[in-house]
Amino acid sequence: MVDPVELPAVIAVAGGQFVGVLTYLVREGSCEILTLHFARQWSGIGSSLLAEVEQAAVALGCSDMSVTTTKRQS
Repeated sequence: MVDPVELPAVIAVAGGQFVGVLTYLVREGSCEILTLHFARQWSGIGSSLLAEVEQAAVALGCSDMSVTTTKRQS
């Protein structure tokens, strides 16, 4: 288990408001997206966060990225 608070993150801000965050982990040439949260669905926030992390992963020498999804129960 890892604590996402201690991981690198990309934060989205719009109009002075926090609207999204994505945390990721880089190890052995691979980038794994661990958390993705955003305020408004279908607004492009998630896509923008993913694009930023993709650029960071390439700069860090990663050759692949992965995402594991889970169903969150309320």
